[in-house]
Amino acid sequence: MSETTFSVIIPSYNCVGTLPNAVQSVLCQLGSDDEIVIVDDGSEDNTQEVTRELTESDERIRVIQMGKNSGRSLARCSGVAASKGSRILFLDADDEFKPGLVDRLRSVLKDQAYDVVHFGIEMRVLRDDSWRVDEVAQKWFDPYIGCLYDEAVFNKCFVEQAYQWNLANKCFDGNLCRMACARVPNQSVQRGDDSLLYFVISYFAKSYCGLSDARYYLYNFGAGQDSARTISCDEFAELCKSVDAVTAMETFLQEQGASESYWDGMRGAKKSLVDGCANKLRTQLEPSKKAEGVRVFAAEWGWPAAISALRTVYGDRPDVLAKQLSFDAPPTLAPGDTIATYCNGFSGGGTENVQRMLVSVWRSLGLNVVMLLGSEPDPDEIAELGVAYRVIPAPMDDNCEAHTAAIAQAVVDFGIKGIVYHRWIDRQLFWDLLYTKMQGIPFFIHCHGLFIHYMLFGDPYFGVMPYVFGCADGIMSLSEVDALHWRQFNHRTFVTVNPSQLSTKDTDATKQVHNHKVLWLGRIAPEKMPFDALEVFQRVRTIVPDATMDFVGSVTQDFFVGMERDLVAHAKRLGLEDSVTFTGWSNDLRKYYDNARVFLMTSEPFEGFPLTLGECQATGLPSVAYDLPYLTLVRESTGIQTVEFGNWDAAASAVAKVLTDDEAYTRMRNGALKMAQQIEQFDFCGLWHEVLMTRDAPDIRNDVEAKSIYNTMLFNAYRTSCNVRNGEVEELRRQMDTSNKKLRDITTSWAWKSGKAITAIPRKAKKVAKHIKKLRRSDGTCNR
Repeated sequence: MSETTFSVIIPSYNCVGTLPNAVQSVLCQLGSDDEIVIVDDGSEDNTQEVTRELTESDERIRVIQMGKNSGRSLARCSGVAASKGSRILFLDADDEFKPGLVDRLRSVLKDQAYDVVHFGIEMRVLRDDSWRVDEVAQKWFDPYIGCLYDEAVFNKCFVEQAYQWNLANKCFDGNLCRMACARVPNQSVQRGDDSLLYFVISYFAKSYCGLSDARYYLYNFGAGQDSARTISCDEFAELCKSVDAVTAMETFLQEQGASESYWDGMRGAKKSLVDGCANKLRTQLEPSKKAEGVRVFAAEWGWPAAISALRTVYGDRPDVLAKQLSFDAPPTLAPGDTIATYCNGFSGGGTENVQRMLVSVWRSLGLNVVMLLGSEPDPDEIAELGVAYRVIPAPMDDNCEAHTAAIAQAVVDFGIKGIVYHRWIDRQLFWDLLYTKMQGIPFFIHCHGLFIHYMLFGDPYFGVMPYVFGCADGIMSLSEVDALHWRQFNHRTFVTVNPSQLSTKDTDATKQVHNHKVLWLGRIAPEKMPFDALEVFQRVRTIVPDATMDFVGSVTQDFFVGMERDLVAHAKRLGLEDSVTFTGWSNDLRKYYDNARVFLMTSEPFEGFPLTLGECQATGLPSVAYDLPYLTLVRESTGIQTVEFGNWDAAASAVAKVLTDDEAYTRMRNGALKMAQQIEQFDFCGLWHEVLMTRDAPDIRNDVEAKSIYNTMLFNAYRTSCNVRNGEVEELRRQMDTSNKKLRDITTSWAWKSGKAITAIPRKAKKVAKHIKKLRRSDGTCNR
C-alpha cells in the first residue's frame, strides 16, 4: 500500500482571530508530503495578510481565494478540487485538531484503506458560561463503533441515525471525496452543507470505520455561527436555507435512480434539518419575532414540514409558542363564503351529530359548508346531507406533515374562509390553529366537554389549553359554568346548546307509557359507565321484578371492542340475561325513546352536553342520571332526576319510582317536554351570526350559582388529579418493591452463589482480555 498523504481543507470567512490556531493544530502533525488548503471565502477582514504570512512560513500551506463570499459548501468543494492528498480532512477555521489525530489515522489506514474513518468531537464552550456541555451532547457526535460496508455506511447514518453526518470529525478517501464534491450542486448551501456532502459520499462509500478511543476534533462552540445566543429573524432566515440541501439530495437521488432505502435516508435527513430549524426558532429567535419567524420558516420549508417540526420540538408545550404570538384580527365571514367543520367522523356520536345539525344553521346564514373528517363517511349519509367533504389523515406523534398538507389543500380547493374545530381536546388543535390563523382564516373551537377534562386525569396539558384557546377567534361552550373558565382567556366565549335530532313537534304530549321498560342508550365506552347501568338495573329488579331494559349502543373505537362481549357476560353473572336486551346501534332512536318509561344515564360526571338527555327531553322521556350540576339542562329541567355519582342504590330507587309512580312519571314527562321546547326556541342562527359574522363579544350574565359550581368543580378536579398522580406513584413503588424482593431472593439463593463461584475464572479472563485490548488500542491497533 502506498504511503498515506493528507490534505486538510480549511474554509475561512472573517476568521482572522482563530485561523492561525487552527492551522497550527494541524501543521504540527503533518508529514512533509501532506498539505493544508486554506480557502479564503471572500473575507472582509485582513485574512489575506494572515494567510500570506502562513504560506511564507511553511510550503505545505496553500491558499485559494474565492473572490467573493460563496458559502462554506462551495469553499470546501473548491478546496477539495485543488487538493492532492490520498486522504481528506475538513477543519473549520475556528476549531482545532487535537494532538495525535494524524498518527492515529495513519495507523488505522495502514491495515485497510477505509473510505471513511470517523472519530469523536470534544466540545468546548467559549461564549456563554451559562451553557454547559454534558456527556449526552458529546456523545451526539460520537461515531458508530466498528466497521460498516456497502449500503450500511449510508443506512446507519441516514436511515437508522446511528451516527451523525458531520464532516469535521471524519477522514475521507481523497478520490471519493473529490468525486462527491463534483456531484454537489454548484451553488451556495450555507446550512445543511455537511449533510449534503456526506449524503453523497456515503452513497458511494464502500467501507467505514468508527474509532472508539478518543475525541480528536476540538469544536469551539460559540466561536463561529453556532452558539446559544439570541438570533435575529434575518439570521434565522439564513438557517432555514438548509432546505436547499434537501432539494439537492432529492435531485441527486433522482439522477441516480436510487432505491427506496436511500429515499428513506433523505427523509431522515430532511426531518433532522427541519427539526433543527424549529429548535433554533424555539430556543434562540427573539421572542418578539416568533410570528415572523414562523412565516419565514414556512416560506422556506413549506407549511406542512414547518408545522410538523414545530410540533416535534415544542412537544406538549405549545403554550410556550402561543404566549409569544399575536395575530391580526381576521376578516369576518359573509354570505357566499365557505366554512369548514372539522370532526373525527361523520356519525356515531354526539359531537358528530352536532356537526351535521349545524350544517343547516350555517346554510341559513348564506354560507357554503365543507366537512373535514378523520374517516371516510357512509356515502349514502353524506349524499343525503348534500355537503362536500375531505378526509384528513390523522397526525402521527412524530410527523403531521400529511395531516397539515391535507388541510392546506382543502383550504385551496374549497376556498375555505373559516374553520369550526370540534376536536377540542386534540393535541393537534394548536398546530392546525397556527396554520389556519397564519393564512388569515378565523378559527373557532366548539367544546364538547368540560374544561377540567385533562385535570381529571392528572394531565399537565390542562395548564396548556388556556393559552391555546386564547388564540382562537371564538369558543363555543355548552354551559355557563364551562364558559366561566374559558372567558378568563378568550373574551369571545359563547354559550350554546346541543340541538336535538328529535323534535317535540313529533311527540304526542298526551301519550302515557305504562310499561316497566328502562332505556340505556349511548356509545359503549368506559366514560359512559355501562357496567354501572347493569348494577343499577339489578337493584331495580329487586323493587320492580318485571322491569326490563333495552341496552342500545355499540363500540365506536377499536380498543373498546371487547366491552360489548364483557357487558353481555356481566349481565349473565347478575342474572339479567332474560330481562336485558342488547340491541346494538340503531339509526331509529325515537322508537326506543317512545317505548321506554324511564331513561338511565350512568356517564362519568364530565360529560359536556349528552345528546341523549336532550333527546329524552324532546320525546318526554323522564331521565335518571348521575349528577351533572354544571349542565344548564340538568340544573333547569324537572324532567331529570339526578343522584350522586356511583350511588347504585339511589339510582335504582329513582328509576323504580318513575316506573311505579304515575304522578312522578307525568310530572317529569311534562318537565322534559317544557325544557325541550325552550331548547328548540334557542336562536342558533342569531348566535352563529354573532360568532362568525361579527367581532362582538357576548353579553355576560352574573350567574352566582354557576360561579359556585365552577369553584367546586375546579377544586374537586384538583383533588382527583392529585389522587391519580399519587396512585401512579404508589403503583411504581409497589413494582419497585416487588422487583427488589425478587432481586434479593435471587442474589441470596444457593444457585446464585454457586453460579458466581463457577463463573469467577471466566469473568477474570474477560477483564484481562479487556485490559490487553485497551493496551493494543493505545499502540495504534484499530478497534473493529
